[in-house]
Amino acid sequence: MRVLLLPHRFPPHGRGGVEAWASSLANSLSKLGATPIVATRDDRECGGLPFAVREETTLSGVSVFWIHHRHTDARSWRDTWSDPRMEAALRTVFRVARPDVVHLGHADGFGVAPLRIAREMGIPLVVTLHDAKWFCGRGQMVAPGGHVCTQASEDRCVRCLAGQLRRGPLRGGLTRLAPAALRDVIETTDASALLEDRRDPGALARRRWRVRQAALRTVLEGADALLSPSRFLAELAVRHGAPRAQVLSNGGPTPTRTPLPSGPLRVGWFGVPSPTKGLDVLIEAVRGLPNVHIEAHGVNTVPDAPHVTARGTYAPEEAVERMAGVHVVAIPSTWPENQPLVALEARAAGRPLLASRIGGLPELVRDGVDGWLLPPGDVAAWRSRLQTLAATPELVADAAARSTAPWLVGEHALACATIYMRLVGGSLPSFDPDTAGPPQ
Repeated sequence: MRVLLLPHRFPPHGRGGVEAWASSLANSLSKLGATPIVATRDDRECGGLPFAVREETTLSGVSVFWIHHRHTDARSWRDTWSDPRMEAALRTVFRVARPDVVHLGHADGFGVAPLRIAREMGIPLVVTLHDAKWFCGRGQMVAPGGHVCTQASEDRCVRCLAGQLRRGPLRGGLTRLAPAALRDVIETTDASALLEDRRDPGALARRRWRVRQAALRTVLEGADALLSPSRFLAELAVRHGAPRAQVLSNGGPTPTRTPLPSGPLRVGWFGVPSPTKGLDVLIEAVRGLPNVHIEAHGVNTVPDAPHVTARGTYAPEEAVERMAGVHVVAIPSTWPENQPLVALEARAAGRPLLASRIGGLPELVRDGVDGWLLPPGDVAAWRSRLQTLAATPELVADAAARSTAPWLVGEHALACATIYMRLVGGSLPSFDPDTAGPPQ
């Protein structure tokens, strides 16, 4: 069985949860006897001519088709979800790859093209919801200023995305060709203002937003299987008109349990330097707590603050090993994450989670049992909890002992393979994905 995976980025040029999901799924499918092929965006400056396709083979033997595509290649708002150049590149990949099934991991860059091509070629399409990009133009359900949106509403979204929605072919062409100084004038919007204070971008912009929403919804409606790692995102999609997705947890690494380190409380933060990852909240919370030290993994520098150390970037396979050096893993995200890989890695390492009560994170923590849930962005609440844990190490030890291993990468791949085989004919009787869900 030939499986074409479509993540929006892929290692080594992309580092994040979707990238890790695609890489581990491809490698695991190979072990199950399937033939995975990956098509993904190369968004580097040096990636080649726009929409050129380049095939490479990874060290594990997986064929990867790199499509050179950057967000700045979009000539208009429509190109962000229906670019004929991307569709032409994908058609080339489909013809060469000859997939039996297609698994779309993200809307970014691909938009509606995978559904169109799959339908024309009679190939089943599986879609996994990894974030809210399908109905939120920014993908994170977070407006400028950090306000978390619970629903993608037209009045707020058109103001949030006004700069992009005003971009028709003419404006987009002028922007790309203009000198830098003039480009800034063309692109100037009231982006720093709160949404309520922004100007309404007008009827044309509203229509463009509605067309995009409807078009991407047809992809979710047309998928032969719709999956979500968390109940949270599955329910969010339903509120935006999508069919109900099957909840199928991502897989985590093989458990490697080590004793907790000695000494004062060490809190591990793992991630990429994005404001919504909440590292600034954690750093502020530790101020004035001499018995708490933060180790920030994934960043090379941190603000000048006592008891905070930047541990630098790391390879995905190093995460569990690095977690052995901390007592607790913190996920202080201020946006509604779906199912961050860091949470699964912490469970594999046997480390309690200190996480924000937002998005899909509460599904991964039994509050007060194997971790603690706190209000996102509430520095005082985070400081209080850190102070308690530093003063009561037995709480940390007890939570670590109660931490359970996540569902494994291989189990996730077997569930996906079973779904694929049901769609193309045949079955794997040893596993029923209908009974699979988030790790308990």
